[in-house]
Amino acid sequence: MATAAQIRMIWGSAKSAGMDSDELHCLVAGLTGCDSIRHLNVKQAIHVIDRLNALAGKQKDIPDRATQKQQYKILALAREMGWTEDPARLRGFLEKRAGVSDVRFLSLKAANRVIEALKAMQKGGRQDRRKEAVNERLDE
Repeated sequence: MATAAQIRMIWGSAKSAGMDSDELHCLVAGLTGCDSIRHLNVKQAIHVIDRLNALAGKQKDIPDRATQKQQYKILALAREMGWTEDPARLRGFLEKRAGVSDVRFLSLKAANRVIEALKAMQKGGRQDRRKEAVNERLDE
């Protein structure tokens, strides 16, 4: 089990990274598969602390983190699909597809999967059907 000092370090690092409790738990679940911070083992706690320190700017980079270019591409695709009016839409998609709540927490592989999925949705015209449905509801 993670030590008490590690658990304190996780919460402190999350605070300095500007994360709330929900975001922290999503990050922990995405990195380790554990739903509870108290159930982390020592190695998992170290991994979480390293990720939080990188997000807070205390470390240079995370080796498997999505690149800025990937993050911008995901946000651009979401904007093109009209998801900017409903931020929960992208968050829900990321949680379902990659187990994270924000593009900052994606791994390289997960970012590629998300980009390809968004492209496929866009190519299939799904965003157009969604926009039409929203416009129909507004007209009623």
